[in-house]
Amino acid sequence: MQMSVANRTVERAQALADEFNGTAYGLASLPDLVANADIIISSTAAPVPIIGKGLMETTRNWKNKILLNTKMRNIY
Repeated sequence: MQMSVANRTVERAQALADEFNGTAYGLASLPDLVANADIIISSTAAPVPIIGKGLMETTRNWKNKILLNTKMRNIY
């Protein structure tokens, strides 16, 4: 099993990836990461999902993937 972490900045992705022996990526890699993943966990404070229906439908076997899309509450 391999864990991939994507973030707007690779440095922030690397900090989390290091905790789980994973690999860090920038958001530009997201389509390829989603295409090759079995389980996808997305957590963002953005007003809309980062990984939406359109991105999922462009990947192979999108019906066989697990997507957990959570929204972080902005506490500021």
